[in-house]
Amino acid sequence: MADLTFDVVIIGGGNKALMLGMYLTKYGGMSVGIFERRYELGGGLSSEEAPAPGFIHNTHSTMHMSRVYYEPVYQDFPDFEEKGARYATYPVAYGMVFKEDQSCLLFYQSQTDPTQEKTAREIARFSQKDAETWLRMWNFYRKKLRPAAMERMFNPPRPGVKDSFDRLFADPENILDPSWAAMSCLQVGRELFESPEVTCAQMRAKESADGVPPDLYGGGLNQVIYPLTEIEADFAIGGSHSVTHAATKIFLQNGGRTFTHAEVERAVIENGKAVGIKLKDGATVRANKAVVSTLSPYQLCFQIIGKDYLSDKILRRVANLETRYTCIMWYGWALHDAPRYASAAFNKDVNNTLWLVLGTKDLEAVVRETNWRRLGKVPPELNLVVWSYSGSDPTQAPEGKHVAGSEQYVPPATALTEREWLDLKPKHADDVVKEWGIFAPNMTWKNVIGYYPETPMDVCHLANMAPSGNWGVIDSVPTQQGRRRPIPELSTHRTPVKALYATGAAWHPSPGAHSQQAYNCYKVMAEDFGLRKPWEEKGRPF
Repeated sequence: MADLTFDVVIIGGGNKALMLGMYLTKYGGMSVGIFERRYELGGGLSSEEAPAPGFIHNTHSTMHMSRVYYEPVYQDFPDFEEKGARYATYPVAYGMVFKEDQSCLLFYQSQTDPTQEKTAREIARFSQKDAETWLRMWNFYRKKLRPAAMERMFNPPRPGVKDSFDRLFADPENILDPSWAAMSCLQVGRELFESPEVTCAQMRAKESADGVPPDLYGGGLNQVIYPLTEIEADFAIGGSHSVTHAATKIFLQNGGRTFTHAEVERAVIENGKAVGIKLKDGATVRANKAVVSTLSPYQLCFQIIGKDYLSDKILRRVANLETRYTCIMWYGWALHDAPRYASAAFNKDVNNTLWLVLGTKDLEAVVRETNWRRLGKVPPELNLVVWSYSGSDPTQAPEGKHVAGSEQYVPPATALTEREWLDLKPKHADDVVKEWGIFAPNMTWKNVIGYYPETPMDVCHLANMAPSGNWGVIDSVPTQQGRRRPIPELSTHRTPVKALYATGAAWHPSPGAHSQQAYNCYKVMAEDFGLRKPWEEKGRPF
């Protein structure tokens, strides 16, 4: 590769790199080069024709809340949607079918049910008191919690400065109990709702969003925030990679350049300042202003920077980050017919649910599953989440056919040998079909055209997710959330090396294919380099 020079060089080509590049080129007026080890950009925003020809499977990120994930991006880049970031949804955002009696509890999408009265009527079939609690929580969410959450998510942490949540808890109208922050999700669910059905449905759906075990102390507020946020759930038309295409088009349109098959060996540091990168092929790329890493904290510290520039405290903290919980068996299914659930006799809308839990009313079931995983064992009982988008977006499957997905949490990649993971793939497929068939009688092998299996071992091909195969790069446990993520010393996006910044899924506020880490990193860089600030120009708090 010929010698190159940019104002900013970005290491890694995932969605955080692309969206940071969008802001740096358009609003920062900088020349930007993105260098990606793999054959394509996008990272977890990826889709493949995988289960069978013509069937689109999102190999990583799938369920989004687009107006939460990308709200400032849609405002600051009016052509973002036009270029491919288009979304669809189902009437029901999420729900759960209960094995005991084939009843179901459905939570309707905010577009379908903006007041949540319809959802409340479904909850009232199990508990009138819980229905009233849900409405009270929803009204608080729309009025107070959602604005505070958006402001918190789309602003970088500022040590010692109170954020929007601090102000929310001091608000006289606040209904969140501060003690929930110290509780587990299971404890908060039991305190809020009397019916196990409500807590079970929300607890398992919430785990898909953050990977936090239900019995882990300190994660309790997520049991309030995520079930409310997920009412806005949707998915990218044509597959999640459509959002990658949109971001790439805008980045290139504004003068950015991308390089694939370009693995970065390390940052070039001179006199304590990052001045470029060295590629594995020996080439050097200069950076006039800054270098940004979007890799994992471990790669950042032990590969990109190196031990000589970091304190023992930072190195120990990064080396000991928790990565064992967000590990998943993630399968794509090509089907003749969409699943038809027996619980449609209870509520026909179950067949039009975006994110569906298949499980039990036993509140301890997910805890037992977590304990098996803590032992490094594959849980003997499944706790599945399933989805099928082709009913709402026919572009994802051939005409008259359907594509679906299934999710099951398992131990990290390091718990089993490669041979054991390979042997588990067909066994897990059999187990999923058998379990799915209990809830949807037409889900037999005769209905399956093909399937695409992913294990934590497969996820390690994305190097920032190795060695655990962690889908969120690091876990979103209480000590690794929000202003502490990934560690306090790195959470502000600045590193101890001058002109070297860091962002990615392992940064504030939480994992996911959203734009928050990229946007917040741009905010920090805009402050350091005197760049345009569209949030101030448009008068918004984030």
